Amino acid sequence: MNSIPILLRVLLPALSVLALAACTPGPGRGTEARAHFLRVAGALQAGSLAQAYSAALTPSQQADVNALWIDARELVTAEDFAAFQAVLKKAGPKLASLLAVGGSKTPSLGVLASKAKDLPAALGLKSFEGFRASDAKGLLEAIDQGLTSDLLKAADVKARLDSLKVTVVAEEGDWARLRFTSSSPDGETTEEVTDVIRAEGNWLPTSWVSDWEATIAGLKAEIARLKEVKQQDPDLVRKAIADLDKLLDDPAALMGLLQGQRSEGQVPQGAGGA
Repeated sequence: MNSIPILLRVLLPALSVLALAACTPGPGRGTEARAHFLRVAGALQAGSLAQAYSAALTPSQQADVNALWIDARELVTAEDFAAFQAVLKKAGPKLASLLAVGGSKTPSLGVLASKAKDLPAALGLKSFEGFRASDAKGLLEAIDQGLTSDLLKAADVKARLDSLKVTVVAEEGDWARLRFTSSSPDGETTEEVTDVIRAEGNWLPTSWVSDWEATIAGLKAEIARLKEVKQQDPDLVRKAIADLDKLLDDPAALMGLLQGQRSEGQVPQGAGGA
């Protein structure tokens, strides 16, 4: 189904800079920027991707995302939705089994394995009526209920969030350069330096400001293109779902796909976890 990836393409980059749990106050706009990200981090630590979304994006950006979601969901008919639900229910136990391999040593994989048993609920897709009535935040609230509330509180994820710190590297007016550092439970430290800028009272990565209009325009054009294609081929979405269903019945092809995901650390490689 094309509507869910379209929304996630807008939202998922936020996770690289959203969560900040500890910082030292400093002067000027840098302190204000840190305070903003701390509010976003608090929402994530509370297990709410929906609240983090509301805190992270400006009102106009939220309006843009919501308009995209409402437009995209029109691509999906009741028949499309039912077919996608059926594939998710079929895929869930297989995905749960794969994730459970590393779940004993990696708590977040254990949560994912448990939630994968009911993929429609985990993805906020319990009913077509709820799907068609939801706005973007409502969809995230459903995903929180089905998945991320527990996932963000898994011991390894929580440890990573609790270790995050921010330092102001440079600041000038409504611009700041921030360094984010965090540590995994096994002591591996990661660092990211991000330029942020103040817009509509929020602090955002500079690319979110400079690239936003072009990104939204591109997504709108893609949705419009898909609508035109579907007018010519009303079964477009169900054909894509049928291809996914066939993949689930082809162990070799499915394992090839999962091997590609393993290389990105998305699926456990063995009993030791990811």
